[in-house]
Amino acid sequence: MLATASTVPVHVLVLSGARYLAAGKGRVIVCHVVPGAVPDDFTSVHRVRYQTEEGVDTIGLAVPDLIDWYPASALGEPVGSVSDIGPVMRLVDALFR
Repeated sequence: MLATASTVPVHVLVLSGARYLAAGKGRVIVCHVVPGAVPDDFTSVHRVRYQTEEGVDTIGLAVPDLIDWYPASALGEPVGSVSDIGPVMRLVDALFR
């Protein structure tokens, strides 16, 4: 989640790999996650499910077209982890080919 003053949380999926993050470069690549659902055959976004610390399953849409590069300090506390990041990375990769 981004650390903003907004009352509405801004969720993002961190795409930067573990090695890059461990190097302490100070920047992260993220993909915005918006609330909602789409049909199974919708190809430009990927449904993600993550579990909050309270154990609540949340479903949103990772939108690869909304990739940003932020300073690491822009990130707030993690709200959960996404186990199926592979399809999201394939969509992101397709944007740059």
